[in-house]
Amino acid sequence: MKKSNQSFEVTFGKSVLGLILLITIASCAQTPIQIRPYVPFPFSVFGASGSSNYAGYFYAEAMYGEGGDGVWGLNTSANADTYDTNGNPRGLTGRLFLGSDTLVLDHDYSVPHLSGWSSPQIWWIKDTDDIGTFRDTINPPSLCTISTPLQLMHNDSVSIDSGFTVTYSNPHSDSIRIIVATLPDLAHAIDTSIDLSQMVHSFMSPAFPGSSSGSYFISPGSLSGFPNKGILIVHVITENEKTSQHHGRQFYFCSAVDSHLCTFIKP
Repeated sequence: MKKSNQSFEVTFGKSVLGLILLITIASCAQTPIQIRPYVPFPFSVFGASGSSNYAGYFYAEAMYGEGGDGVWGLNTSANADTYDTNGNPRGLTGRLFLGSDTLVLDHDYSVPHLSGWSSPQIWWIKDTDDIGTFRDTINPPSLCTISTPLQLMHNDSVSIDSGFTVTYSNPHSDSIRIIVATLPDLAHAIDTSIDLSQMVHSFMSPAFPGSSSGSYFISPGSLSGFPNKGILIVHVITENEKTSQHHGRQFYFCSAVDSHLCTFIKP
């Protein structure tokens, strides 16, 4: 399957941070398709050598999607990276927790599923080396739902020629980003007249404030090149982020929710 020149990438200076799109036909038919959302590293995180200017980066995410049964399902995870005083990746000599969950050292620190999505999220770092021991908190965005467009089971659709509005509820976040992408594999499975080799087209909005319920109109111009027939996955990415100082060093924290569903594209 060919890929469009429009890709899930955000550039900060010379740094390009990709999005990983995991597409499976069964996912949208039965359970929410999962996408790793845009990862909100500011360019200041990395120096010229690619090392970190922060002593640690801590990220929690919730993937909240409506499946083919009309039920909103939740998947959560967390990961962290820590750095020495020279800005190079390093492991902790102690342990790292998010609430009651322990992050395990693999190639970085991670936990595949959190025990809950509660507020506030409490990070607890217990380290005997240069990072030190401290606790910090961040309030996560709410698990907001998408009101329009509707999921496939409702036989709703959007028009590429007219554009469409994404309506969402109560994100309680610092910022929101809207992402949409076509799903040729799923579209072909439902309607074999749709070319399986069709390009994957995508659009990502700029970030905008997200404290309350709202809507975002995606214009026809933003959807240039999209097919007028197929399947579209719609994401509302909400994020809260903060930096704080402990033991004389800076740390970066982010909590994000990816609310998403699939809908039809029709002329």
